[in-house]
Amino acid sequence: MTLLRAENIHMRFGAMPVLRGAGLEVARGETVGLLGPNAAGKTTLLRVLAGLVEAASGTVRFDGADVATLDAATRARRIAYLEQNAACHWPITVERLVLLGRLPHLGPWRGLGLADREAAARAMEACDLSHLATRPVTALSGGEQARAMLARALATGPELILADEPVSHLDPAHRIRVMELMRAHAATGGAALVILHDLTLAARFCDRLVLLADGEVAAAGPPAEVLTPDILAAVFGISAAFLDEGDGLMVVPRARVPQGDAGGTP
Repeated sequence: MTLLRAENIHMRFGAMPVLRGAGLEVARGETVGLLGPNAAGKTTLLRVLAGLVEAASGTVRFDGADVATLDAATRARRIAYLEQNAACHWPITVERLVLLGRLPHLGPWRGLGLADREAAARAMEACDLSHLATRPVTALSGGEQARAMLARALATGPELILADEPVSHLDPAHRIRVMELMRAHAATGGAALVILHDLTLAARFCDRLVLLADGEVAAAGPPAEVLTPDILAAVFGISAAFLDEGDGLMVVPRARVPQGDAGGTP
């Protein structure tokens, strides 16, 4: 069942077109990777999908409704947007930061309850933060802060997670853990759309990939159909080594090649 559908999204910053008719779909149960070179329009598209900015034209529908018609509280409960390089500049504890994810569920006269604290505890455990619950967020490393922000999003209990490069500051083990969490969230009936630059993580953990280039969708489909030598050469200007031992595709960039020159090792 389609949870999110965007069609013919156009966006400009001044005279510069950023999105040129981009579109995608995310179904319940899916983890979808959004890939593309720098300045391809990935973050802008994610912000449009989250309802944070309005496109010049096109439609975004969440669970059948125009995302622009959702009130802020409903959108905050049902869609979690994880900003790239998000940081907390106040010395609140990790637990307090994660509990902020429960605010969309609180009425005007309702404080945090046991269910909210249990949701925060589960999110901290999932993100390997339980031992840091009482530490000020400002005392964390960059990778730990990134995991704290993810825990806040998970604590909300959203249906859809929109994550902008959630693994960019993480060590290899936590990169894998974050992608496992995205898949686990989708497996329970939710969905995740994740901007990634790590081609192997995208190939191994995403059900489908959407590849943006110059604001347009250059390719979309299962990882093996999108991460091909010709497409990688045309869009990223690279050749790559491919390895599949039966438990998922691994794609390792090898060298730069002239744009449009197909290359790679099948």
